[in-house]
Amino acid sequence: MGGLTWRKSSYTGANSNCVELAAEGAVRDSKNPDGPVLNLDITALVAAAKTQSNWRNSLRIGHTTGT
Repeated sequence: MGGLTWRKSSYTGANSNCVELAAEGAVRDSKNPDGPVLNLDITALVAAAKTQSNWRNSLRIGHTTGT
């Protein structure tokens, strides 16, 4: 997908096991930038990221989500 600006997570380590995101909701493997791209609805992608963030934060402070 040409013309997209990709961002890699600041959590990416030296091994680059990460995905890259474009503002339009596209996701790709950072190790294979010319490979397939997953196109997601941006609203759904933001909701998923918030859910993941809330889940990770609850684990840090010892709470469980019940799921």
